[in-house]
Amino acid sequence: MSYDLEIAEGAEHSLKLITVQIRESFGDVIARKRILTLLNGINNLASFPRMGKNARKQGFPIASEFYLMTIGKNIVLYEIQEKSARVVVLRIFSSSQNIAERIMNLDL
Repeated sequence: MSYDLEIAEGAEHSLKLITVQIRESFGDVIARKRILTLLNGINNLASFPRMGKNARKQGFPIASEFYLMTIGKNIVLYEIQEKSARVVVLRIFSSSQNIAERIMNLDL
């Protein structure tokens, strides 16, 4: 079963910031390569929504439909909405960030 994939506004914003940061640090070629890898991983969620790890099982006190997936140097927070067969990408974090703190500050 294939799921619809939605990129929430917060994830779009995260992606723009990550793109700028990589471009400034490593240049256009590396930025394109890393963003393409990230987007390909996100696109795979439509076919394999449980590729990531359940956030609750990872110790986060949030609903069980939230998942975390590592792609390169980034961690993608997403929600699986079973009834509507949809995966919603909520945020994209750098693995160097305090992910627990960032997630707890979100309104989920």
